[in-house]
Amino acid sequence: MVFTISVPIATVSLVSPNGLQQWPAGASRKILFTSANVANVKLEVSTNDGGSWSTIAASFPAASGSFDWTVPAALGNGYRVRVSNAVDALVNDASDQSFAVVAPLVGHDFDALFFSDSPTATVYDASFTSVS
Repeated sequence: MVFTISVPIATVSLVSPNGLQQWPAGASRKILFTSANVANVKLEVSTNDGGSWSTIAASFPAASGSFDWTVPAALGNGYRVRVSNAVDALVNDASDQSFAVVAPLVGHDFDALFFSDSPTATVYDASFTSVS
């Protein structure tokens, strides 16, 4: 008789921000990730293309799949996020490319937004709002 012991493989994968985004400083954005066989994840941010990392959350439930993050105030182009197994840092994934933290849009700096990631591209004019 042969017994086989199978150990589940822990994985994590960063979904967003995965690169090339432009997130406004001070805005609330979701860090999105997936995981398997991981109880808690550690979230980190780099401002220098992954040269060094600072902790966003040391241990956060992996099952949630997202973390509400306040984008830092410091503007820059070298931001990356990394997600890792909170108990095994070798199980990790980071942004494939850098993303930018930009100055927030205010006033009339934006009049129309173009959504190109939908099956049919549409334009939304932010100046038209309903009044109750």
